[in-house]
Amino acid sequence: MSKRDRGASLTTYLDEGFLPEAVNNYLCLLGWSPKDNTEKLSLAEVVERFDLPQILRHNAKFDFEKLLWLQANTAAKLAPDRFYELAVHALAKAGLDTNALPVAYVKAALDTCRGKIKTFSELPAYAGFYFRDEITYDPEAAKKSFVPETNRAWKNSATPSANSPPSTPHHWKPRSKPSPANSA
Repeated sequence: MSKRDRGASLTTYLDEGFLPEAVNNYLCLLGWSPKDNTEKLSLAEVVERFDLPQILRHNAKFDFEKLLWLQANTAAKLAPDRFYELAVHALAKAGLDTNALPVAYVKAALDTCRGKIKTFSELPAYAGFYFRDEITYDPEAAKKSFVPETNRAWKNSATPSANSPPSTPHHWKPRSKPSPANSA
């Protein structure tokens, strides 16, 4: 890795909320892999399974997306107490104080984030609303996201398939109200 590459400094990974075990796992797999191509290994497993002839002869290529994948999988499988500790630290670093809230509330809020974030630095943007009294609303962003003309999901749901029944108002038939004679 050259100094120009993203993440050439180890402090970058700490600042972005990467787990040391995920970074270690990834770095161990640069230029080497076990015979069964297992990608998630603890340091103890690497030491046990390391085989010098398995080292690749060509230069290793740093794949940031693979590191993110390993990080996300490692974070999703963390013990709950460690996840809470790291999450609260990431929130505090972003200026969100969870100390004034009940512990049960904080844990329940953080449970909704498990498996959804890749790095802990993403957590304040993803779940910060749980820990703020005020909600920020950007009407311009809402216009861009929730207008049928610009929202792909909205467009796809509004397009009828060949097998779907017509859904325009002139095909709808109002239900007839039961007459008093029929309701007895």
